[in-house]
Amino acid sequence: TFFSLKTGNQYTQELFLKHTEDGLKFNIFGFNRNKWEAIEPQVKEWLNEKLPVWLEQQPDWFNAVAKATIPDDMVTSPALLNEIRGEDVLAVLSSRRDSIVTLLDLDSGRDSGSNAPDPSDPIMRRRKSLAQEAREALRDE
Repeated sequence: TFFSLKTGNQYTQELFLKHTEDGLKFNIFGFNRNKWEAIEPQVKEWLNEKLPVWLEQQPDWFNAVAKATIPDDMVTSPALLNEIRGEDVLAVLSSRRDSIVTLLDLDSGRDSGSNAPDPSDPIMRRRKSLAQEAREALRDE
């Protein structure tokens, strides 16, 4: 059994601060930003120092999905932001946005167009259920 008195915020921040490998530190962007806002200046400084290196070396973990997790306001150079927001990353971001819009439309009962999924479909009902659970979890935080 695992037990700790650390809060989620403390745990998330510690993961970033204790790792030395960039690929592991980069995982900070997979966590809710509120969990690491106390160390945001350090994360921002580290990110902007490392971005040119990663863009040149292209490590395996620095793919389109990883680039899509970087918040725009964390990149201080417009040129670097433009470089990491290539077509492949924009496609990932668009796909995420489309998925969210579909879930919101399903939940509200709106039809998101002629290609709208059938709300009676079991997969669509499960997605709607998951969207509702996610909203409730966010409300409880």
